[in-house]
Amino acid sequence: MSVSHELRNPISCLLGSLTLALQEDLPKPVIELIKTSKMCGDLLLQLINNILDSGKAEIGTLEVQPTSTHLRDLLYKVWAISRELLRDKGISGYVRIDKSLPSRIMIDAYRLNQILLNLIGNAIKFTRQGSITVQVKWLKDQTKVTDESFLPLPYESDDIEEGIFERDQNLISYHNGREELLGTNAFVLSPRNLASVEREEKGILKIIVQDTGCGMSQQSLLKLFQKFSQV
Repeated sequence: MSVSHELRNPISCLLGSLTLALQEDLPKPVIELIKTSKMCGDLLLQLINNILDSGKAEIGTLEVQPTSTHLRDLLYKVWAISRELLRDKGISGYVRIDKSLPSRIMIDAYRLNQILLNLIGNAIKFTRQGSITVQVKWLKDQTKVTDESFLPLPYESDDIEEGIFERDQNLISYHNGREELLGTNAFVLSPRNLASVEREEKGILKIIVQDTGCGMSQQSLLKLFQKFSQV
């Protein structure tokens, strides 16, 4: 526990100072440097959290604590970090959000944030050109994860599954260092429009991260979820 605090506290203080610095009236080049520094700090904190949590998982003390989470707010924060990585590599990024997604769900926000940053970061790392696509869907009235929950499989079809969201809507395009809207009714993921209607329902949150990277062979897939394995 003491090691955890000793590693996390200095970085958290650093990130807090950088956040305050961004609120000052500074020249644009300085602001960009601070943003880059904060992004690197966020990624470093994420890496430290991964290392500490892997140790907890091995001894069976990793905790999952669901709380009422504003999902679009969480997605915005994750994407704010991811788009900086996309810009550095010069590749496009897209977020597609199911229009029926509840505004809040009971979930461990910290774990979800951790998973998304790992998956998106890995996708960006192994994509030299093309794009990264994140699809967020809500499987209403489903309470049990089955094989059907994973359908359609990635790249099973070139068409986006209609009915979950309309084509070219609820879409952010991040290309050449700027955000572009696609479609006349595009949903922009920003703090200004994170509110939506509150309702109580059960369902499954389904998130798909796709990329145009090198992919993995069938033999390499067998190494997934094994200790100290890499392909």
